[in-house]
Amino acid sequence: MNKILKTSIFFIFAYVIAEAIVYFLSKDNFFTSPMYILLPIVGFFGLFFITPLIEEYTKWNGWVIFTLFIVISLFAYWLVAYIYAYEIYVVLNNSTVPKDIRFWNQLITSAFFSFVIAGAIGIIASKK
Repeated sequence: MNKILKTSIFFIFAYVIAEAIVYFLSKDNFFTSPMYILLPIVGFFGLFFITPLIEEYTKWNGWVIFTLFIVISLFAYWLVAYIYAYEIYVVLNNSTVPKDIRFWNQLITSAFFSFVIAGAIGIIASKK
């Protein structure tokens, strides 16, 4: 099977899986922004094409890159959510940041979650 057909199959698979997961987890927010449709495309193709370059220059295994991508993505989202909460509560309202920011609920209902899912599948697809 040629490379273009494999890439197309993995892309369709990644896109459908990412969209289905995000749709079922956040039905209320799904059609409010085009980012829910566009970010999985960017995530899949971006990581599909950049993963071989990272492997070549760092000599890391694909699973190391996969794990680092997931960990760094979750940390970056947590950091952005905390900074956003800090700006809202401390700067604008002169109060303290609540201990329960509901990080996981925000992550699951965000378009960034579909980016992470499609990007992870893009890393796996680049190995095929």
